[in-house]
Amino acid sequence: MAPALRRARTAASRWLLGLSLLVSTVSFAPAARAAMDECAWPAWQRFKALYVSDDGRVVDASTPQRITVSEGQAYALTFALIANDPGAFAKILTWTQNNLARGSIANALPAWKWGRAADGQWTILDVNSASDADLWLAYALSEAGRLWKRREYTALARAVSDRILTDEVALIPGLGPTLLPGPQGFVKDQVWRLNASYLPIQVLRVVGKQGGNALWDDVLKSSLQVIVASAPRGYVADWIGYRQSEGFITDTVTSGVGSYDAIRVYLWAGMLPDTDSFAKTLDAQLRPMRSFALQHPVPPESVDTGTLASRGEGLPGFSAALVPLIDRAVSGFPPGSTFKIVTALAGLTKGMANAHYTCTGSVDYGGRPFHCWIAEKGGSHGTLGLADALKVSCDCFFYQYGNAAGIDAIDQIGSLLGFGQTYDIGLSDEKAGVMPGREWMKEHYPKENWSTAYTANVSIGQGYVLASPLQLAMAYATVANGGVCYAPRLVRTVLEQDGAPARDDEGKIAVPDQPIIRGDLRQLVKPQDIEVVRRGLWKVVNEPGGTGAKGQIKGTVVAGKTGTAQSSEHGKSENIAWFCCFAPYDKPKYVVVAMVQGGKHGGSVAGPVAQHILQQILAMDQGSYTPQLAALKPADNPHPFNEIVALPDYSDKAPALVAAGDESAPEDKSSGDEPEMGGGPAAPDIKADSDAQGSVKAALRRAAMQKAAPSQPDRRSLLERIFHPRPTSNQSTQQTTGGKRAHWPF
Repeated sequence: MAPALRRARTAASRWLLGLSLLVSTVSFAPAARAAMDECAWPAWQRFKALYVSDDGRVVDASTPQRITVSEGQAYALTFALIANDPGAFAKILTWTQNNLARGSIANALPAWKWGRAADGQWTILDVNSASDADLWLAYALSEAGRLWKRREYTALARAVSDRILTDEVALIPGLGPTLLPGPQGFVKDQVWRLNASYLPIQVLRVVGKQGGNALWDDVLKSSLQVIVASAPRGYVADWIGYRQSEGFITDTVTSGVGSYDAIRVYLWAGMLPDTDSFAKTLDAQLRPMRSFALQHPVPPESVDTGTLASRGEGLPGFSAALVPLIDRAVSGFPPGSTFKIVTALAGLTKGMANAHYTCTGSVDYGGRPFHCWIAEKGGSHGTLGLADALKVSCDCFFYQYGNAAGIDAIDQIGSLLGFGQTYDIGLSDEKAGVMPGREWMKEHYPKENWSTAYTANVSIGQGYVLASPLQLAMAYATVANGGVCYAPRLVRTVLEQDGAPARDDEGKIAVPDQPIIRGDLRQLVKPQDIEVVRRGLWKVVNEPGGTGAKGQIKGTVVAGKTGTAQSSEHGKSENIAWFCCFAPYDKPKYVVVAMVQGGKHGGSVAGPVAQHILQQILAMDQGSYTPQLAALKPADNPHPFNEIVALPDYSDKAPALVAAGDESAPEDKSSGDEPEMGGGPAAPDIKADSDAQGSVKAALRRAAMQKAAPSQPDRRSLLERIFHPRPTSNQSTQQTTGGKRAHWPF
């Protein structure tokens, strides 16, 4: 391929990435869309207004030549199909045939590029066709013919399918019939250049079925081989070579780098149904990129697929392309201190409600010290009971408490609450996470013996523990409601048009409107002991020194737990910020779990996010808030969390729950008196560099001073406070920004 053509394709791929991302809004069986009389899809209307001319040409106005490429036309046809817009579909198809296919795509595949030539004439600039565009063209025509009952579209789909086999499929020795990126320029000296992003499996299946030629089965098999070979270590290369004598080889032009082409492979793979016979193979092959995406907020712009060295940060479209591949709500992450409720409940099965342990800053296990977070500040928590240990998130307490309870008890409670398991509620790629214990160790590391050091790590939600946000939400719901373990549901019920429950083929109600109970924590833990954990979570949010003060909401008592877990991938480490909460405390109705990758700390970043969500949910219940669907403006702040961290705590403290005193659990013969809760030194669950104010005692003094002389509360919403920060008394906004708009945090 000529250098000029390579440069043109690279530039065009950036624009086409944006087009291809719109496809991710689609199911590959858009019958539901087509059944609608009119599709209210604002994105399609905006796309038409910005990029589609009146006669049906998709224009890339960012180029001097104002080019049109066949991929743009093919994607636009797919969008029009999804939007149930046959008028736009017809215009785009007509322009494509008349200008790119010499009058009919039944006789010629569309040329790749059209625009203004050097002599000022509007004409075809590159006659070579592009097989990815041709696949999407055949797919759109096939589905349009089926859904709109247009025989002429069905006939064109078959003609394009046959033309692809004739013009763009090569019989490669040792690989078989293989789809090339185009008819010309992709084989030299018996080396074929192949591109995995041109091979969306689900589209190939539809086109092959429509064409009815058995050769498509062979093309599918070779396509899978190309995709797998393009990702030898889990990261896809833009281009790959194939030589009969050697098999797949690194592309000599791009040197095995994956970037603007490769990102589409993850998009197509993420959208592949779980029922597809290739799904498991692709899932396993692309798992390293999925893992990276789960552990990092932004994927790299390019990756050397041999060395895994990465460069730059991908555009927002890169992150969007990875969305179908991952689902953070059902993917496993280190839960950090949010997991401490599991350890707390495990100890309660052993009668440890009144246990106290001393934090000196570290505890030794296996000859090495396990530190508490406060040791980084040169402090210690002293002697604590369970509720206060939850409040200040004392690691040393839970190291000792967890080992006293034992890993078997922790494993038992974790399993009861749903950790290490899937719920199988219809979400694709749901991960079980990891609930480690003796049996798990035997299975995965048979040469290792479980030790107290492992138990210490598990007790604070680190080590091998992995939990999904959904699992944590269900665990906190169990504690919030007093012990009933429910299974989550995506669909509450299904009704007919007359309001009656929909029934299946056997006449039974298809989706009964009844909660599903998985287990009962109260069979292992006394209700009054569960209340000790609930009160500890109340302290986290509402007492001075608690780590979750930013979760407070006016007029509603919130309880919750912060967590800041450490994660690493390819030598790069980051924090995962958590905040799990429920409200109202006395009659729980909602659980919110916020997880922010790279978000510094749970209390300072995830806490305000969860608070904002919960605040608006409660406002909706009261009828004082109606959510509005609106597009977000572009982000332009390289440090998006700083503004959130700087938000002040809610100044109107929640009402006191109990009197101060030593923490204890009620006896079985309780007279109804509230258990006494212990006071003591406490500090937020954050690292030293995030609290420049100094020691724990100083923080308590500041809290007391704030209580004595409260400042005027900021009544604005969270987003108002983030996007419209108030200037300080000696600085105006113009002084700080030079008269320009300040950067938004995200």
